[in-house]
Amino acid sequence: MLADRYGLSEQTVWKWRKRDDVHDLSHTPHKLQTTLTPAQEAVAVALRTTLLRCPSAWACRRSR
Repeated sequence: MLADRYGLSEQTVWKWRKRDDVHDLSHTPHKLQTTLTPAQEAVAVALRTTLLRCPSAWACRRSR
């Protein structure tokens, strides 16, 4: 059996036989599952800009 020969589960062989090509499929979701409120988005943007400016806590403390 093919699964035994290559050390795969039968389910994996079955899944790959249904595919049109041999390339792995993306695991990234096609849509975001959550939506942020404007307030949450503002907090996220502020944190991102702060963290990008100071790559480490040590560098931020030193520059003060």
